[in-house]
Amino acid sequence: MRSMSRIGQMACCIAGACVVAIVALAGQKKSFANSSSQTTVVIREATNSAATVSPDHRTIIMDVQGVLWSFGFSGGPGTQLTDPLLEAARPDFSPRGDLVAFQAYAGGTFHIWVMKPDGSGVRQLTSGHGDDRDPRVSPDGKKIAFSSDRAFNGSYNIWTVDIATGVLTQVTNTNGITTPPTPTSTDEFEPAWSPDGTKIAFVVGSGANGTTIQERNAAGVQTVLATAAPGTRVNSPSYSPDGTRIAYLQFGSNKSNLMVNGANVAATNDAFPFFPQWLSNDQLLYTADGKIRTTVVSTGATSEIPFEVQFILNRPQYKHKRFNFDANNPRQALGIVGPALSPDGRRVAFEALNQIWVMEIGGRPRSITGGLYYKADPAWSPDGTKIAYASDKSGKTMDLYVVDWRTGAERRVTALDASAEVSPAWSPDGRFLAYQDQTGATFTVEIDTGVVKQVILPVFAPGKPTWHPSGKTIAIAALKPYTRRFREGTSQILTVDLASGTLTYTEPAPFESFSTRGEDGPVYSPDGTAIAAVIHSQLHIIPVDATGIPTGPAQQINHEVTDAPTWSGDSRTLLYLSNGKLRLISRHGGEPRTVPFELTWRPEQHEGRVTIHAGKLWDGTGPDVLKNVDIVVKDQRIESIRPHSATKHDDDGDEDGGGRFIDASKQTVVPGIWESHTHEYIEGKFYGDRLGRLWMAYGVTSLQSVGDPAYRAPETRESFAAGARVGPRYFATGEALDGERVYYNFMRPVTSEQQLQLEFSRAKALDYDMVKTYVRLPHAWQKLAIENAHSALGVFTGGHYMMPQLAEGG
Repeated sequence: MRSMSRIGQMACCIAGACVVAIVALAGQKKSFANSSSQTTVVIREATNSAATVSPDHRTIIMDVQGVLWSFGFSGGPGTQLTDPLLEAARPDFSPRGDLVAFQAYAGGTFHIWVMKPDGSGVRQLTSGHGDDRDPRVSPDGKKIAFSSDRAFNGSYNIWTVDIATGVLTQVTNTNGITTPPTPTSTDEFEPAWSPDGTKIAFVVGSGANGTTIQERNAAGVQTVLATAAPGTRVNSPSYSPDGTRIAYLQFGSNKSNLMVNGANVAATNDAFPFFPQWLSNDQLLYTADGKIRTTVVSTGATSEIPFEVQFILNRPQYKHKRFNFDANNPRQALGIVGPALSPDGRRVAFEALNQIWVMEIGGRPRSITGGLYYKADPAWSPDGTKIAYASDKSGKTMDLYVVDWRTGAERRVTALDASAEVSPAWSPDGRFLAYQDQTGATFTVEIDTGVVKQVILPVFAPGKPTWHPSGKTIAIAALKPYTRRFREGTSQILTVDLASGTLTYTEPAPFESFSTRGEDGPVYSPDGTAIAAVIHSQLHIIPVDATGIPTGPAQQINHEVTDAPTWSGDSRTLLYLSNGKLRLISRHGGEPRTVPFELTWRPEQHEGRVTIHAGKLWDGTGPDVLKNVDIVVKDQRIESIRPHSATKHDDDGDEDGGGRFIDASKQTVVPGIWESHTHEYIEGKFYGDRLGRLWMAYGVTSLQSVGDPAYRAPETRESFAAGARVGPRYFATGEALDGERVYYNFMRPVTSEQQLQLEFSRAKALDYDMVKTYVRLPHAWQKLAIENAHSALGVFTGGHYMMPQLAEGG
């Protein structure tokens, strides 16, 4: 007999599919070990780092992992100049060597800063909601040229800022993104001064794809200096000291080249798209392949300047969350998704535990669906007699269904096997449903005839549609990027006039987004006077005109964390979720009240004995494979692995000695696989029940979410654990915490420390298993998020950027 306490979850691979056999580690204490230490990491190579050289060629300053470091020109150990929380990058020495300009993200937006070469005198020059990047100091040392989207015209333009006064001047003025966005918009970025200061060169392109380098003189005349070869892009021009040549980077076909006046000077595996710096009229310094390099233009001779920086990684001690996979006590459902208040205000429909439920306020929930297929997005008909929802119960793609919640009579509204239909919303007259497909397009379908009409072209990950009571307008939450150069923007109200097709974007508040593009609005009031929306993680009301276009500022009506608002039919009351509780509030604000709610579930447990006859077994502890063995499982634990017994088995699969027998004699059994990075909801809403089964078929028995809608994540965790839907064990978390600008529909735009605390109140109430931070959350708030995750939840954190997470203990 051989003990297999280290095998953990096992999957039995049978004819291209896998059957879960064991679901927990034998003898596991169900907790992560505490740790407390500091580790010094020495870095001698750096990816995507920019370097600048002092005019006397004695000092190099380079950004590495969001910190500026100073080196002697011959390289060696670096001296740290800036605080990691400043997030400094792209340094540029002034011509006199008395100043260094750089861009920094402290505060949640990129701006232009300056400091002295020793790191003292740090000062911010620009401010506001625009992103200011790519600083270059003028030859006279009085101005800094930079690129920015601060004109908010849909493109990056070239600007200058006076170092002494802070006066801003816009140099170029190209309009960019249209409504809807088109691929023809242009951006100007990465400026460079001519040696005499009379001209500025910069990259021109569609988004980040630089197609030309152009030069603009004081009279505003532009000249093309370089053009990207077909299939390539150009970056970062730099004038030679005598002004006769332009150096730049060209990228394409998995190659990057250092170019001078159109000629290839040096080929690299990975040249970074930052300004090459001229050391003389015949030598350039640049960063590539993790190194600082110099190249002689005339000969191509290249050398490297070695460097070294050190980071301290902090591993703080904290009490870790404990997991008990044996407990089968009843527990309250936390995954309450999309609760919808009935028009008469007496009932709530919602998704939980893979079913659609209806609950009389003050009563107990009643399931109006059944089975293992996926169901989502319940929506009341205007007369309150029916509920529309989405499901893959046909066995194919997600379709729309309408059910009489009292009698159970049901009809299938869509049967479009080439697409998935989700997020139904009733027209005011009850004749149509608006919905969306997997491409992000919005449609209407006439319920009686099945006639489908597309009303909004695909947009990236939109929010649910909502009809204005006039029946003439549909609104969704939609991303409006600031430019094509970078993908982030704000989640705005996008309305479509159904008669003309006219689209209109409106900010829910200046420079603000909906908290998510999911259940957080916009939602029209039935009287057509307002939109309900979640902004700053709290409930707001936005007035609209007779056509549904917003007409005034958003008014906050509560002070608690909020999700998924819906209206009563008389437009006087709103229902929403707050930290797992259903709440009702007047549209005019006031004290909200809790709707009593009880819905419990139990984890599905597999008791008794199971014997698996494995033709082959790889246990994950080494290269050896065992053949023809029996894996004996008792009460969810591997009891033993032993040579196969010839004991006869009953026709029903039971072993004569008792228990269940699984014949895997022609298969190989392997440990269950962990998928450590998944966003289950991105695929799940469209793939439905198939997704969980596919994970299992490939032997994946545990999933770690690193960002999903806050209530859909625990719904998935609970449905899988309860056996209400087929899938692996699922470790859940809510939306990643992002900054003012967002991209994904399930990233939370956090713009204040107060809101950060609201987010953590939700995380605690919904029992997150980890916390994720994303691209635009400032490092200072990432540090607060890490501290909160450890102290309040006992869970680990992950970040889109590696170093701040590691350095601050994530």
